This record gives sequence, C-alpha cells and structure tokens, in this order.
Amino acid sequence: MFLSPNGRLVTAIDTQTPSFDKTEPTFVPTVDEDHSSERVVDTNEVNTDENAPESSHNNEREEETNSDSPIIIQTGKQPQHTDRDPDNDHKKYARTRNSRTPMLAGLGLVSLLLGVSLVMFLMRSPDNDATQTAPTQSRSKPGLQTTEESSSQNITIAPGTLKALVAKIPIPNRNDAPEQLTSLASTNGSRSRSPNTTNTEDERNRSPFGGPTVAPDLVLPRPSEPRKRIAIIAPARTSRYFDDAYNDAYQKYESWSELDENAADTEDYKTQFGQALGAIRAAYEMSLRRDNRQRREELLYLLTYLSQKAGRLMEAAIYGELIARTGDVSTSATRDGASIALAALQEATAIHWGKPDDVGELRYMQSIAEVIDARWPDDSQHNEIWFTLAQSYAAFGQYEHATGAYAKVRKESSLYADAKLGCGTAYWSLFLRRASQPDVDPDAMLALLSKASAQYNAAVKVLEPKLRSPTLPLFTAKQMLAIIADRTGDSNAVIRWTTTGKFPLVQPPPKVPPRRKGKRKRTPPQTSSTPPAFARTALQLLYRAQTQQGDLQAAQKTLAQLDKLPDSTGNDNLKSMQLATAVRRFKQMTAKERIVMQEIKELDALLAKLPAKSNAVSPQDWLWIGQAWADLAPKATNAQTSMACYDRAAKTCSLAIALPSFPEDRVAATQVRHAEWLRRAGKTQASLDVLAEILKKSPNVFDLQTQAAMSLEKLAIEQDSEPNLRAAIRGPEDQPAIWGWSKLAVQLHKLRYSDRGTVEHADALLAAHFHLARCRWMLVEVLDGGSRQDTLRRQTRKQIASARLAIPPDTNLDAKWPQSFDLLETELSANP
Repeated sequence: MFLSPNGRLVTAIDTQTPSFDKTEPTFVPTVDEDHSSERVVDTNEVNTDENAPESSHNNEREEETNSDSPIIIQTGKQPQHTDRDPDNDHKKYARTRNSRTPMLAGLGLVSLLLGVSLVMFLMRSPDNDATQTAPTQSRSKPGLQTTEESSSQNITIAPGTLKALVAKIPIPNRNDAPEQLTSLASTNGSRSRSPNTTNTEDERNRSPFGGPTVAPDLVLPRPSEPRKRIAIIAPARTSRYFDDAYNDAYQKYESWSELDENAADTEDYKTQFGQALGAIRAAYEMSLRRDNRQRREELLYLLTYLSQKAGRLMEAAIYGELIARTGDVSTSATRDGASIALAALQEATAIHWGKPDDVGELRYMQSIAEVIDARWPDDSQHNEIWFTLAQSYAAFGQYEHATGAYAKVRKESSLYADAKLGCGTAYWSLFLRRASQPDVDPDAMLALLSKASAQYNAAVKVLEPKLRSPTLPLFTAKQMLAIIADRTGDSNAVIRWTTTGKFPLVQPPPKVPPRRKGKRKRTPPQTSSTPPAFARTALQLLYRAQTQQGDLQAAQKTLAQLDKLPDSTGNDNLKSMQLATAVRRFKQMTAKERIVMQEIKELDALLAKLPAKSNAVSPQDWLWIGQAWADLAPKATNAQTSMACYDRAAKTCSLAIALPSFPEDRVAATQVRHAEWLRRAGKTQASLDVLAEILKKSPNVFDLQTQAAMSLEKLAIEQDSEPNLRAAIRGPEDQPAIWGWSKLAVQLHKLRYSDRGTVEHADALLAAHFHLARCRWMLVEVLDGGSRQDTLRRQTRKQIASARLAIPPDTNLDAKWPQSFDLLETELSANP
C-alpha cells in the first residue's frame, strides 16, 4: 500500500486508482517483449514484485510508451473503461491540472506525501540497495534480468526435495482441472454426449410393442397372360324338342373334342368350339323347363367346363357355383364343377380380371370353398383349397382374410406346419402395417404380436421333433419368434429361441480338445448347419439380448462368432454393435466404486475391435470414449492405474482429432482436454508441447495458460529442476506464448475486476496466486541464502497479502483459500 497525491491510502487492488502529476515519477513494470503491460500503475493488477524496478526518468518512460501495446484478452466483448482506469484518470488529471489554483499549504502537504510514497516504492523494489537507471530489459535476455526468480544462475536441487515441499502445502480442495474461463472452452469444449447407437436406448422408456414400424411395400403378383376368349355361336335353328337339342349339343361337343389341341389357333377349331358351346347353352336353357335333373346337371357341367376352357372365366365360376350348390352331391360332376369354378376364379385373380387391390375374385373363391366344406365336409382337397386361398390372400396383401383361411387347414394335414408358418407371417405383416400408422393402440399391437408368436410356436412344435436335419421353415419360425421377443423386450425368450432346441439357430463355439502327446487324427472342422443369413440375424438378436441383461462377456463372444461369418469383415453394423458393447461396459465400470488394471485391459480388448477409420465410429464417439477413460481415472485403486486411464484418454483424443471428419472449430477446445489428460498421465512434456502449439495461435486462452503453468510446475517438481520452477513463474524463454503464473495472475486480475468478473474468475485468480506463491516459496527454500533469498521471501509475503485482499467475502472462497495462504506464510516465517 502507498499514499496517493490526494493523501488517500491506496492498496494494491484498490478500486480507485491514484492520479499522478506529470512531474511525478511514472512506475513502469518490467515486462517481456511478449508480456507488455500498462504504462501507468493499474491498481486492478496484482501488486506483485515479479516485475522489475521501474525507471524514474521521463525520457525512459517515453521510450517504454512507444514499445509494445498492452495485451487485450479476447474473451468476449472488450471491457469498458471506467473511472477506475488509470489512463483515463491520468488524462483527466492532466486536463484539469492547469486550471487548479493550488494553495501553498496544500502544495507542501502534497510534496511531503509524494516523497513518502516514493520512499515506500523504492523500499519495495527487489534491488532497493541500488537505484537502477537502466531502461527496462526483456527477460528474453538472461543477463539483464533483474528479478530474483529470473536469475540466470541454476541451482542443483537434491532429488525429492520439491516433492517433499509440495507435500507440506497441497492444493486446497481443488480439482486439478483447468478453469473454463473463456468462450473457447465453454462453447466448443463441452462434454461429448453418449454415442447414438440403437443398443444404448433407455429400455425403461421403450414402447411395449417395440415402437413404430415401417409398413412393407406391397408388391402385387405380376398379371399372367389371359387366354383368348372363344365367341359363342348360337345354333342357326333350334329344335322344339329337348331331346333333339340335347343330342345336337352332344354331337357338336364330341366333334369339337375330336379336334387336335395343337390346332386351337385355327379358325375351324374356334368355329366348332363356339358352335358346341352355343348348342350346349341352348339345350341347357330348354332343360330348365323340363323335369330332368340328370341331363340338366350334365349340361351345366359341360357349360362350366367349356366356359373355363374358352377363357370365359367368370361365366365358368357362376356355372360351377350353381352346380356345386344345387347339383346331386353323390355325382362326380357336381364336385368337379365346384373345382372348375375354383380354378376359374384363381385364374381370374392371376390375370387381375377385376381390381387387384380389392380381390373380389378371391372372396368369391372363398364362398365356393365354404360351399364345398358344407356339402363335402370330408373332402380330400379341403386343406389344399384353403391353403391355396390363404396364399393368394397374402400375396395380394389381404392379411386378415389370409389368417382366416390358414386357420381352416386341419392339424392332421401335411400342410399344417406350413399353414401355421404362413399364418404367423400374415399376423406379423398385419402388425407391421398397423404399427406404422399414427396413434396406434399398444394393446392391439401386442395382441397381433402374441397371435403371430403363437402360430410360429405351433409350427416349431410340429416341425422340430420329426426332422432329422433342420429345414428352412423351421429356421424361419425360430428366427421370427426371436424377433418378436426382441420387440417386446423379452430377452430370455430371445436367448431361448436362438440357442436351445434340437436345432438351435446359434451353434455353440466348438470346444477345442486338450492337446495330447503323440500323433492324433485330424478331424474336419465343424461347420454350422445354419445358413449365414439366418445365423447373422440370430447372432445380432442374441447379442442385443445379452447386452440388455448386462452379460457383456457373453455378448463379446457372440460378436466374435458374428465376425467369423462370411462377408462380415468391414461390416459397419458389426462395428456399431462393438461400439455399443464398449459403451455399455464403460457405463458399468463408471458406476463402480473402484476399478483395477484387469478391467482396464478388458476395455482395451473391446476397443481393439474398433478400427480408427470406420464409418460406424464418429469423432464424437471417440471423444466420448476419451472422456469415459478420464472419468474412470479417479476410481482407480492406485496411481498407476489412474495414469493408465488418463494415458488412454489422451491417445483416444489424439485419434479423434486426427480423423479427417473432425470439426475444425472444435480442435482448439479438444486440445485443452488432450493436454490435460497428457499431464495427468505423467507425460508432462508432451502436454506442454500440445499447449505451446495451440498457444502460438491463441495465446489468450486462460484454460490453456493455466494448464501450461501447471505442467511447468509439475515438471519442475518431478525433475527437481530450478530452471523449470522459474519457467513456471515467468514462462519458458524458448516458448514465449506460455505466460507462467506471474502474468496469468495479472491477466486474471484484470478479468476478475472487470465488468464481467465472477466468483469463478476470483477462484481462478486465487489459484494462480497460490501456485505463484508456492513456486516462489519453493525457490526460497532451495536458494543458498543471502540478499536474493531475503528479497524473494519479502516479495512472496507481499504477494500473499495482496492475494488475501482479492478473496471475495460471503463466498465459499472465504473458507477455501485463507488456510492455504496461512500455511505458506508459516513456512516463509519458519526459516527467516
């Protein structure tokens, strides 16, 4: 503290700056070429003695004025000048000085106070025994340095000395991470979010039926080529007698039937065909007025048969339905007429006779099948008719009708298992269609999945016991059961349907027999009977179920099997699953209280499966993994394991930055974490190299400057290096972009007392003060004694006194920092 010209007592961080007359000596702190500061004493700066003595010559001040301009901290909008700015006060005083009418008594008092102030200032100079008149020199020239901590004489420190000193005064309840005081760190350096993989979704919030689906595109069967229609040729003259018309119809039918089928395209064939069809229709019309059922049904059957053969499909269906409903059940013509009607309708469906999305022909076909069931309940073709009808319904997207038709197939039929499989597929397709619509009823969707599962289960029960080797229908049914169980979140059912049974979808890995001495016969390698497509889907489902149950070791084995399948190399889907496994494992370990080195190696094995250049793993994913490694470090059981975690975090961070797709605007912020993790991994020099490289482009980033100073201090402690200790205070000479604790404290002081100053800035300032004072104290302890040691001790005490005044009242900092500064003062006083 000192007296201002106005007679006011001013402290080092007093918010009111004293005004100086031009005739008074202007105090210019000694700065480096890279560390230029204000030309007039700024009372918002720390009043530390790391600055070299000032010259009292005005001409020297003018030279200093024209040197370097003050560094402007680029951390947002520029701070506005207030009445506390020393330059403004100085200019204001200069404008008004000549207008004042000083009193003689006042001038005498001012002269006396100025003298006292000058004496006090000279007493605080590091070299108060000699007034220096040389201009301020740059610290880049060691021979001209004037402060004690910048001495060019190196001191040999016994190994372990600095570690012992640091142990006496630890950092107070402070996470040794850099404060985020700049926009660079707070915007671009935010923590990476968890990788966005389908396997890391919150199971508790999932839909009960697996969520919305995408309706499959319905591709209708291609229409077949219709046969050519034969025109009906009515008889030129019709007999009045039914017997004559009946005999004429049969004669023309027999004449046509004797023609060669290969001549169907000839005009003679078409003419005789049309004449036979016309004669039979005329005779049938006459039979309706006669009481001769047998002949009427014979003519109706011929009409059905010839209409279907002539390409007159719907007429054949109508005639066939009529004979099926009204004909004599005991005659074969009646039953055959019903079959011809079904065939005609099936052909009409195939040629898209009507509307393909309406399929009225199939509904007509179903009505005839129901007539057959009613009149011939034990018909041998019952199951084939309904199975064919169900397949036609499913092919045209009529899944509800298909399920009803499949249900008609009887259990004793050889088509029963296929019908159950088809019915399950129809229910599944119906589910996919309805679940794709908005505002669906979850209970209705679960009911469809339950029905599909029941049908597939019935197919498995029929197929598996009697098979000697697995078939495609069996694999299909088992795979669909696992898929439905996966959608409903039943991981136990997924594992059961993929790994159990007579023919499991996932074959267990072959057991390697123990090696025996001597020769042994070579056995052919075991191969899985499951087709690769089924095996891949089954393994993916099994993996998902195992990860949901938290069995990551089993999941990793499943991924190993999946990796051995054909065409699996470079599969992005496989890489995504491997990433999901690693993410789940990281989350499991983060939830634990302690971790050991063996668990670190398990994670290494998981991550070894992830290639650095893979589309499945983005730079954001790698950053998340790096942060996860850093989060595990505090949970390590020993320092070695903790450093191993930080080392892996730094390597992962470096890998992410090296990717071509890494965002350019995030490089600087990511380097903050990269350098920090390197330092915590014990690679202090590598951390410094990273920091120095980025500080060349962005020197005004407090996060990086704090880390750099921390790294220099740590390096000095680890190596018991007096030059590194001085570099931590003043910054390394070969890396001028790094400030060191001294200038960092000055710049943080400016930020703390600016309009943007916060409690966090005050905490960062006090931390810089603490490290600066501790480094100076360690330097005091290793000096051999003499004036240099005494001067540095006084400087450190004054700095601590200034730091105490920077502690904001009524905050948690009031309880955090005073004790640490007390310890430093105690140690400084222990060996005066």
